[in-house]
Amino acid sequence: MGHSKNIGSEIVGRLLSGLFGSCGTILVGGTLADIWTTRDRGVPMSCFTIAAPTYCGYIDMYIGWRWIEWVHMIENGVLFIAEVFLLKETRGAKILATRAKKLRKETGNPNIRAPAELESESVKKLLKKSCTRAVMLMVHEPVLLAFGFWIAMAWGITFLFLSVIPLTFAGNHGWSEGNAGLPYIALMIGCFIGFGTGFWSDAKYNKVRDANGGVPIPEYRLWGAMHFAIALPVGLFIFSFTQFAFVHWIAPCIALVLIILGVYHIFLATYNYTSDAYGEMSSSAIAGQGAMRNGFAASFPLFATQMFKGMGYQYAGLLLSLITLALAPIPFVLFKWGAQIRSKSRFAVTEIESDDSDEKQRDRPPIAKESVHTAGLV
Repeated sequence: MGHSKNIGSEIVGRLLSGLFGSCGTILVGGTLADIWTTRDRGVPMSCFTIAAPTYCGYIDMYIGWRWIEWVHMIENGVLFIAEVFLLKETRGAKILATRAKKLRKETGNPNIRAPAELESESVKKLLKKSCTRAVMLMVHEPVLLAFGFWIAMAWGITFLFLSVIPLTFAGNHGWSEGNAGLPYIALMIGCFIGFGTGFWSDAKYNKVRDANGGVPIPEYRLWGAMHFAIALPVGLFIFSFTQFAFVHWIAPCIALVLIILGVYHIFLATYNYTSDAYGEMSSSAIAGQGAMRNGFAASFPLFATQMFKGMGYQYAGLLLSLITLALAPIPFVLFKWGAQIRSKSRFAVTEIESDDSDEKQRDRPPIAKESVHTAGLV
């Protein structure tokens, strides 16, 4: 995009960056579930948050908008090199397959096989399953669909405000292009507050988990959202009705802190609950939610300027506030009836009653005490 000459090349560049960049977002839940136990997963999941582009306005002002793309390319290039050398495979089935291959080579015994190799499928079937599973989960799982729409609205509003923040602060307070990006700092403050309150939510989850004999209860992943997700519609309401030139700029900045605090806990609840409740299916479930989320994120900025200028800053924000307020009961509903809903699901995992490793298998896979792959080689 740094070399784009017209809108066509810009769209193609954004399409490619979205296609390749989406891999990282959909693998987060499954990867963290592979690495950390249910007790320890909360903090790593909290680190997967939102970065605010406070510096982009200044880059555009002083060296041109193309350098925004070059700076991002440099950052991602450095990160890619680090990933190549530092990241390893985390999926249990793949690790066992690699170990089996190594043992066959060392022992000369061709009969050593991992479970995944015994159930191996053709590339065609794997591609079909990968492309259809996410859609199938969204169609058959109302919990995932509700979470998907909730997180899509939160993500769409986040991207909408990336356009709205410079618009409102430059228009109402006469700030320069560079200074109009400084309120993004409020978003970062909201992220840090969300990170801190996430520890409180995790402590509650772990306490209930220990009291339940070490068996995790996914519904308690919603604890933080039940208390802090309401900050999103409240922040939107405050932001809307502080959009007057005579109102000090600190007032809408405080509202931005509340907005991102609410978004943060919506993300945290969605990713953690999905990872706990859907086990190995969580990556596909998050991919389905990601399709909705990124669709909203791509479309919302397209009408941000027209919406806020056409409806007025106050009523445009009020509309968004009312929509997110209508979605606020989702964690309360799932907290009360989530276990019953999961018990009727073909894909969600259910609770186990004891820690015995030889516990009889049920019709649906149980939530293991620790989310690690324990299958052996054959």
